[in-house]
Amino acid sequence: MEPTGNTATLFEFYKAIKDLGKGLLENLSKGSSSGRLLMLKVVVCILLALLLIIFSLLIANGISFYRRNRKLLSRFRESIDSMQSDFPEYSPLIKNCVALGEKIDHKTNRHFNSKKIGLLTFLVAQNAGEEKRDCLLYFCSALIFDCGYLDVPGELFRTEVLSARERKLIRDSSINFELYFDFIPDDVYDVFFQAAMLHRENFDGSGIPEGLAGEEIPIHARIIHLLEPYVSMTSYRTYHKMLAPQRAVELLRRQKNIYDQNLVDILEKTV
Repeated sequence: MEPTGNTATLFEFYKAIKDLGKGLLENLSKGSSSGRLLMLKVVVCILLALLLIIFSLLIANGISFYRRNRKLLSRFRESIDSMQSDFPEYSPLIKNCVALGEKIDHKTNRHFNSKKIGLLTFLVAQNAGEEKRDCLLYFCSALIFDCGYLDVPGELFRTEVLSARERKLIRDSSINFELYFDFIPDDVYDVFFQAAMLHRENFDGSGIPEGLAGEEIPIHARIIHLLEPYVSMTSYRTYHKMLAPQRAVELLRRQKNIYDQNLVDILEKTV
């Protein structure tokens, strides 16, 4: 089960309770035998009650996680069914991208990350008025734009504090994406190339690698650039707590130089 920010807090709470119990038990040894017995009963009752509360909250958290992701997977499948119905010739491409996206998620320890970014890319592009075929291609490219991560040692994605060398290794891995693009048809290759290469371009031209600005940046690269931090902020990560969608949108709206604010507006209406 993927933990949430609440789960992480619960583990901290459990540790504090365990330390408290240890301290109380140590104090028992200093009283009379009858007093120790009474105190022991009190301590056991308190610890059992607190453990029951923690267990109940974990179950509630798991149910919430299941419901959220059941809804996500349902919408994801519905979108795929719609795309395959409208463009059956792209069915093999969709299936290959979904499979590669799952492989990336497993390597990076980010549950459903590719599906979240892919689905939201599709919906935001739709709501931005893009053509159906283009929305399909943007969806597929968003599933696998970060496939260069497959060349990074998996343990780095499970480490909370990275060295400068390790951060650079992860950052530089993005240029290896073409190693995994051999199944993409030539006539749509540019869409995937742009998604992988240009999704770090900032709206004011301060991004990398080309320093493109505004609408010089392909719209799907702008969408992915926006959704990558949005999905991260609204998902559990070892290095931050999970934020509510509205709070994440507010933070993105403050960075007008980084993100296309028209797309931020569309994202807010989409989620």
